[in-house]
Amino acid sequence: MKNAILLHLYYQDLWPEFWSYLKDIKDENTDLYVTVHTTETEWYNDIKTNATEVFLIENKGMDFGGFLCAYNKIKHVDYKIIIKLHGKKRNHFYSPISKLVLNAREWNQQLSECLIKKENYNNLINLFNNDKRLFLFGSKNSSLKEGKHHHWTIGIESDNIKGNQSAYNIINKILELPNLDNYEFIAGSIFAVSKAYLDLLFNNKEMSLFDIMEAPPFPTNGTIAHGLERLISSHVATFGGTFLRN
Repeated sequence: MKNAILLHLYYQDLWPEFWSYLKDIKDENTDLYVTVHTTETEWYNDIKTNATEVFLIENKGMDFGGFLCAYNKIKHVDYKIIIKLHGKKRNHFYSPISKLVLNAREWNQQLSECLIKKENYNNLINLFNNDKRLFLFGSKNSSLKEGKHHHWTIGIESDNIKGNQSAYNIINKILELPNLDNYEFIAGSIFAVSKAYLDLLFNNKEMSLFDIMEAPPFPTNGTIAHGLERLISSHVATFGGTFLRN
């Protein structure tokens, strides 16, 4: 069974860095789909040449807007796993595991390498092939807890926590899923996920979520995209799956 990589590139100048990894794993069993909001860049032709397909999308919903649109285009294909990638330039991240504050480039590299560095990618495929209940895989350094007693980043304000939870609750209502008070998620929203799980989770309602997503400028927190970051991780157990961090 084939696998897919969905790469959202708002910052197309990051393409050479991603391609340095992707060129070693894209083959007849791995398709690469890239979402962009413009074709007017010096990198677009190279992206078009090397990707399986490029989707030009509306610029809203941050990386999750691109992810939902691309998933909607390919959901008829019987893929085993989907790897969600996107370029990061904004914000810093505090890793509760390594106890370090990472800049956007370091954070992106840490999240991505555990998925698309060739030896890690091959290991990832084996993990999913050998465990039908494995639904989600991501970096343990960015695995955080959300809940009444967890503050998941430096200096976060209670209003932002409430905003993220509110967006999460809105999405759950659209997808007819239960609200959960305590859950773990991959901050940075770069991960590998079982397509079978995504099909159960979205249940053909992904574009209903895209329709309510925000256009730029984006608020820092509390967006539908931030809610989706939490939702995909939190409902693994709801559908009987497991969540592995590496």
